[in-house]
Amino acid sequence: MPVDVEVWAYFDTSALVKCYVHESGTAEAIALTGRHAVLSSALAPVELTGAFRRQQAAGSMSPRQHQRAWAQFRADRAHWTLLEIDANVLTRAEALIATAAVKTLDALHLASALMFQAEAALRIPFVTGDAQQRRAGEALDLDVVFVG
Repeated sequence: MPVDVEVWAYFDTSALVKCYVHESGTAEAIALTGRHAVLSSALAPVELTGAFRRQQAAGSMSPRQHQRAWAQFRADRAHWTLLEIDANVLTRAEALIATAAVKTLDALHLASALMFQAEAALRIPFVTGDAQQRRAGEALDLDVVFVG
């Protein structure tokens, strides 16, 4: 399915989780995935799988809710563009961690978005539901959309 790059937005995992687990920002996250083609890091599906498992283990997601979320995630994932984590992304993430208060996986998301924008010569929204990620993205001059 060809995607018009003008409609892309980069979604970090905190924003994607909101599409499957009802929490603050869920409606906005779902609306944004309807308006934009989802672009994210290849690590997002791994993080989402872990988030679903933690939600179920904590009792905040029933087995039936888990099954529905998992099925919807698998259907949606087929339409996402996932960016590989290559040496350039790792180098950029390492530099971010050395200079900013970001966690490892957050740095990989930020680096992925920054590298994509540089290589594609595009500015696209960076969608996050994480306040720390929001601050880091704004400091890096990303067009941050906070869903929280």
